[in-house]
Amino acid sequence: MKQRRAAGARKIDGALLDVEHGAAFLGISKRALRARVARHQIPFRKMGRRVVFVRRELEKYIEALEGCPLSEALENVSRRDWSDVFPDRPRRAG
Repeated sequence: MKQRRAAGARKIDGALLDVEHGAAFLGISKRALRARVARHQIPFRKMGRRVVFVRRELEKYIEALEGCPLSEALENVSRRDWSDVFPDRPRRAG
């Protein structure tokens, strides 16, 4: 006799992410992620009735968000005059 799997969430955490892992990846709640899916504000796929996310697409989605990219942030930090934070530290030439 064949045993049937229990219905419910199955974990996907790799190239494809389920809602739980997609939310964790983005640092938001499952509820917030489901709301973005419902409004088509985030890339997703349907596997039957299941919603899944392609990790690579979520990475691109994050990179496309407004803000300051890593390269700009690092450049700004390297240019900053830290004398107000560390008054006893000698200033760098440059």
